[in-house]
Amino acid sequence: VVMARGKDFKDAVLAYQYSSPPLSILERAFLDKFWSNVVHLYPMWLAPNVITLMGYACVWVAVYLILSNSPALEGTCDSWVYLVSSVLVFFYQTLDGSDGKQARRTKSGSALGELMDHGVDAVVTTLLPFMTADTFGYGISSLWPWTFALAAQVAFCLSNMTLVHSGCQKFFELDCMEIQWSLILILAFGGLFGPEFFTSTTFPIPPQMSWIKTDFFGLLRPDEIVDLTSGRIELKIVLIIAGLGGCITNMFVYLFYCLAPYIFPTEKQKEHLRKTGYTISILFVHVLRSWGQLFLSYSAILLSRNNIAGDDRKHGALRALLFVSSFSFADLMDRILMLRVAREPLAWIPTGFYPLMAFSVLAKFDSQIGELPVEWFNVLVVVQVIIHHSYFISSVLDLARVLRVHPLKVGKLKD
Repeated sequence: VVMARGKDFKDAVLAYQYSSPPLSILERAFLDKFWSNVVHLYPMWLAPNVITLMGYACVWVAVYLILSNSPALEGTCDSWVYLVSSVLVFFYQTLDGSDGKQARRTKSGSALGELMDHGVDAVVTTLLPFMTADTFGYGISSLWPWTFALAAQVAFCLSNMTLVHSGCQKFFELDCMEIQWSLILILAFGGLFGPEFFTSTTFPIPPQMSWIKTDFFGLLRPDEIVDLTSGRIELKIVLIIAGLGGCITNMFVYLFYCLAPYIFPTEKQKEHLRKTGYTISILFVHVLRSWGQLFLSYSAILLSRNNIAGDDRKHGALRALLFVSSFSFADLMDRILMLRVAREPLAWIPTGFYPLMAFSVLAKFDSQIGELPVEWFNVLVVVQVIIHHSYFISSVLDLARVLRVHPLKVGKLKD
């Protein structure tokens, strides 16, 4: 497979150097020091990629607990499920934050570790908002959790694009770690006080805002409407607007930092662009991929809400869409990561987009073709998982061969 990718692939991987991004507020306050202490609990033989996969497993256990107890995400989990899920997300963040430190400690940091770490983060980016949204009780067919998750996808993608086009990944004072801590605390409060806490807790608003009542041009159902006419606002609305606003703000600022090297570049950025050969037109094509993921996922959501009959079938289809969209995004990010570390060109249409397109077609014509069983949508999940893991695993193995390392062990391979 390495030979199929060619000598340019090998040369690019061996020449790649990771540039550490700046720390966010919570990382500077305590997280970075905490992770530096945690890493000393790991034995020297424990590979950083194994730590990454342990964190990944924590998230999937939490997803299983929440979906098995509240399949429609309507806030029906027992308190212990939210508390355990909160702890599991904390474990994920801790393992995710300390795997890089273990890599430096064991002198095993590489492009392979970056693909593993960010590849896992790409899957988790979509799953975490839905786990937390269950405490708000909107349901899996609500646009609120979908909008938040898809905005997080685009922000995550553009954050990685800042590294591709400027040579250094951009993070802000309030970034993914702060969002993750918000989600950890939401799950914890949901466990301690019940999901109703986020609805019953309200705050007064300025009289000038008491006229606001919007369904966003008919997109929102009656139970999703933002209604401030009572003069108070529910805590869950505050949290949703704050999180969504943060993601959207970061999204556009990331886009600015992607454009900056082409408008007023520094000498370092000029050198980076000379090496990569990237232009502003290539940036435009790259950014279109992230918006393509957003458009395809949102189309599938709206078509499912409007065309799939029966709550059980609709919820089942949307659960399938959660995983189809999650792994479609992960497949896109894997390819962007390989663009970063190996300068491997992006396909015009990433393979992971095709199951999303097929999902929209099934949802659009659901009633005309006789209300297909939910299992048809689950087939697309299987197809998407195969697409994602085929590319991801082949890339991991190719990088490991070039770097002469074992993906799950410390140290170089012997001749």
